[in-house]
Amino acid sequence: TPKPSSAASDVYKRQQQEGVSEQVVIERFAEEILAGRFADPQEIADVAAFVLSPRASYIVGQSINVDGGIARGLL
Repeated sequence: TPKPSSAASDVYKRQQQEGVSEQVVIERFAEEILAGRFADPQEIADVAAFVLSPRASYIVGQSINVDGGIARGLL
């Protein structure tokens, strides 16, 4: 199951809590992601398409983090 993170809702919650511009919140949040940016929706779709394809037929019962490395401390 692809597991995207760093949802836009998190950005808006921080914006409201910190009282700063949306752009500032986005920049701060992106600094926490190893990739240094938010995912393009196509990147998440590509993982989903792969997992659903015959090329992934031997992958069973796995969670795939599509998060640019933000979950690095959880593993």
